[in-house]
Amino acid sequence: MAGSAQVSVTSATAVLLAAAPATLTPGQCGWAFLSNSSSGAVYLGGPGVTTSNGASLAASATLNVPLFEGDQVYGIASSTTSVVGVLQTGA
Repeated sequence: MAGSAQVSVTSATAVLLAAAPATLTPGQCGWAFLSNSSSGAVYLGGPGVTTSNGASLAASATLNVPLFEGDQVYGIASSTTSVVGVLQTGA
């Protein structure tokens, strides 16, 4: 099963992906496809992500992320509000 959302990301940390489902078989992963449709970068990481320590998802860039049970992804933008499209499989 798949889930999708458009998440607005500002200068405050936002949850892009809630915990990966507990229905995954141990060792099995789901996938998330992240797409930054904005003109500014979004920085990815854990709950303490900042623009200094996060992994940059550049404007108009995409990223595939494997998800294991309990994984979460957070994002923060440096100045303008950015929109990240999220498609999650295994949900």
